[in-house]
Amino acid sequence: MIPSSIPMILYNIVVEHSIIDMFIAGIVPGLLLTIVLTGYSLFANRQMPSIRFDGRKFLLVLRNGFLAMMMPVILLGGIYSGYFSATEAAVVSVGYAIIIEVFIHKELGIANLFGVAVDAAKLFGIIMVVNLEIGFITPPMGLNLIIAMTAFKENFLLICRSVLLFIAMMLLVLILISWFPVISIGILD
Repeated sequence: MIPSSIPMILYNIVVEHSIIDMFIAGIVPGLLLTIVLTGYSLFANRQMPSIRFDGRKFLLVLRNGFLAMMMPVILLGGIYSGYFSATEAAVVSVGYAIIIEVFIHKELGIANLFGVAVDAAKLFGIIMVVNLEIGFITPPMGLNLIIAMTAFKENFLLICRSVLLFIAMMLLVLILISWFPVISIGILD
């Protein structure tokens, strides 16, 4: 929901809407999601012992994460100032990440960039397809639900109830694929 959101960019390219308008429209829902998820986290972890604030440790973490924290500032600043479009922001974010990883952190070599890009594209494709498959059976608009209702001549609500466990299982697989890319792209190596 918060720029630069890849699903928002892809959606707006497909439907040919203004990406900037969609980003602006996503600010309040994104903040609302942040508040709801933060509230849940605070509630769910209320029994955890608290840790005393360490100012030096905080400053060290802040210094180490400064370059990563600058990415949204650069992207949002560029988009909202009109310096580059939301689609171009995707290119800027990739370029920025490559510069940081190759030349500053030195965790990625130039020779590895092509392989990393190919693997990332394959993984993104797999994740996108699994998401689409989940969408095809998600009520109320899942296309496969309508097809199943027609093919099996069953009530729509019965079809919807019958897919809930499948949706949960598919979400679990999606999480596993996302957390452990070796599941999908490791077989190619």
